Amino acid sequence: MLISSNKSAIYIGADYQGLGLSKDLDAPYLNTVLLASQNIECFKAAMTIIKDFGPDMADDYHTYNVGYSLGGAVAMGIAREVELDPELNEIIHLKKTLCGGGPYDQVAYFNHHLEDIGMQLDFPIAFLCAIKSIISSNPSFREKYDYSDCYTEKLINSGIFEVLDSKNYGTGTINDFLEKAGCSTLKEIVSAELLDRDSRIFKDLFKELQKLDLVTGWTPRNPILIRHSKTDTYVTYACMESAMNSFSGNPNVTFDPIKSGKHSEDGVKFYMNIFFNLYPLD
Repeated sequence: MLISSNKSAIYIGADYQGLGLSKDLDAPYLNTVLLASQNIECFKAAMTIIKDFGPDMADDYHTYNVGYSLGGAVAMGIAREVELDPELNEIIHLKKTLCGGGPYDQVAYFNHHLEDIGMQLDFPIAFLCAIKSIISSNPSFREKYDYSDCYTEKLINSGIFEVLDSKNYGTGTINDFLEKAGCSTLKEIVSAELLDRDSRIFKDLFKELQKLDLVTGWTPRNPILIRHSKTDTYVTYACMESAMNSFSGNPNVTFDPIKSGKHSEDGVKFYMNIFFNLYPLD
């Protein structure tokens, strides 16, 4: 997040749980509601430090809330929390949210790929870590199910969880590992029972996913810009469509659907548009 006054700005970048200094903790990947809450707490702590030890703060400061991919969903989650709890804005002074390529609707994200469970995934780590985070960050779900209920035996025996828990490898390396292990489709990653829409575990999982929906149950009053590539194979465009369905007609929300582009390449363009003021911050 960027705190700005007329003359200067301060950037606050959160260290996500499970990464950086907190790498010994499990990463709640795709639990964007939890991550948004943690980012807000980080902002509050940073503001305390800035006011106590940093430069003088202008009374008319305001904050730009920016993120792409997982960060895009977290940015939307922050915007949502500010709208649902106006007292937060007494601290944050939110001016505008800019988010792109984010998994804003977890149900839409999963449903899109459930249409073809044998399709080669460009980013298989996403499903692996999404379910892992549901297990680790939801006690009620964890009491009922463990890895053996959620994943295929081939995946569990591949050694992937040791790789993930080591926190020594990037997403590209992990995706390569999954491909070599023969676990690069949803059918090869997720247990047959979890793919059965009539099963209890499937219904329980989707109840948890519905709790992570960032595009329903609130009405944006602060400006939001949402960008997404229609050919994004990492985070499906269905997430953007869900946001468009929910916020259609809201004058405070601007949509920028891109005809084509890979996820990472579009992320670079997203930030370049901000840098060169093609996405005005006013």
